[in-house]
Amino acid sequence: MAQVSSVVLSVKEGDALQKGQEISCFHFGGSDIVMVFQKNAQVKFEQEINKHYNYGQRVAVGNPPGPH
Repeated sequence: MAQVSSVVLSVKEGDALQKGQEISCFHFGGSDIVMVFQKNAQVKFEQEINKHYNYGQRVAVGNPPGPH
């Protein structure tokens, strides 16, 4: 899953383009994610609150093994 906050166009209407030239790019971030769990879902958060983590990095485990 990826969240795209905006698309930035690098060219204008009427510009001459070359094959392979970048014409736009996506900007990520700026969106919020809300996670809702059922009661007793046994979700264990492994990361610190209010700390930045890279996209795709695991921050929690559902139904972790071992004692709960």
